[in-house]
Formats: sequence, structure tokens, C-alpha cells
Amino acid sequence: MNLSELAFTCHCYGCITNNDEAYLQLLGATNAMPDLSNLDHRRALLKWLNQWNCRQFALEYHDLAQNELLDWFNLNSEQLFPDTKNMWEFIEDDYRIIRNLFESLMDRTASAQPRKRFGAIAAAKILFAIRPKSFISWDNAILDSFNLDNSPDSYVLYIKKINSDILSTKTNLEHNGFTLEDLPAILHRPNSSIPKIMDEYYWMTITRNWSIPDNETFRNWAQWINLI
Repeated sequence: MNLSELAFTCHCYGCITNNDEAYLQLLGATNAMPDLSNLDHRRALLKWLNQWNCRQFALEYHDLAQNELLDWFNLNSEQLFPDTKNMWEFIEDDYRIIRNLFESLMDRTASAQPRKRFGAIAAAKILFAIRPKSFISWDNAILDSFNLDNSPDSYVLYIKKINSDILSTKTNLEHNGFTLEDLPAILHRPNSSIPKIMDEYYWMTITRNWSIPDNETFRNWAQWINLI
């Protein structure tokens, strides 16, 4: 991916989906810092998960699910990275922690009768929600596209793949006089962390199957700006 492709997909993501509205509601309800020790934050998170197509969290079992979230947080909060830690700063030992966090979260109970687990999709979304600089969400279309499964090992592989994308983007940005930290601002995505920007790109190009214009089309559009 290059900067023009990121700019195009992120602009379209913000314009045509309701994902932004749901995410902004979550940020507003949690002061942009979801804290799983806070009951209101857990409820807001479950509402957002429903809006982001995690239907295993049936409304009649939200109390069960929020208690599961709290118990998971109490057991694992010491392993969570600081909310300032960026994904591209991970070292090899961090991937072991990621695997453990993901595995323990995906096995939690989302609803009963019949019992449904949180599962891999929700686990990734929850980790992203509480640590948006460190984690990324995914969905089944993205898993299939990269030949991944629902396992913790696959989530680690996906994060490593996203890290490769981020470092490539960093090189592209620096070549054009920007820093990696400038990316949300120059793409007009101030509420999106850098992992979320990568997710927006793959959600548009894989999940929604949007085609990105080729370079010639982008050049033509730029030239048309000066047409009278």
C-alpha cells in the first residue's frame, strides 16, 4: 500500500460506513480510554461490539458478558501493555503476551443457552478497543484472505504482518517529509490509531472488496484540479 491508496480507502471508510459513528460513540462513552474495571465502559464496549457485528453478545446476556470481561481484566490487567505502547515497538517477548491475552479472552462466555464464546473476532476487537495503539481488529474475510484461522497463533502472525505494513508506510512517509506519527493527521483520521488506519485499509479492500484506482487515475484526478 502507498500513501495515495491509504488516503483513498480511509476517506471512503469515513464517508460510506457507519463504523465511524459507532466507534466515536464508544470513545465518547469512555473518554477515549475504555477501562474494563468500569461498568459503564464495559456496557459501552458490548454495545459497540454489537454494532460491529459481534452478534454472539445477545442483549439478554450482556450482564453475563460484562462480568466475564471484568473477570478477564482482573486476571490479566498486569499483562496488558501501557496504553501508550505502539504496535511497531513490540519485541519478541511481547508476542507471547499477546498470544496469552488473546487465547484467554476468546474462550470467555458471551451468552448462554446455547453457550457462545467471545471467539477470535470479538477478542481482537476488544483488545483493539482497550489498547488501540497496540492491537488491531480483524474479521473472517481478512482471515481468509491471508490464509489465517481463528487461533491465537494466527492473530500473532497477523499483527506481525501489520507491523510490516506499518514499517513500509513509515519509510514512505519519511521519504516524503513526514513521520509515522503524522499519519492520522495527514489522512484526516484524528480518531484512528495507526493500527486502525491499517484495519480501515483492509476492511475496505478485502471485507468490502473495494477497488483502488490505479496510479494513472490518481494522476488524472490531480491534473483536473487545475481545469477550468
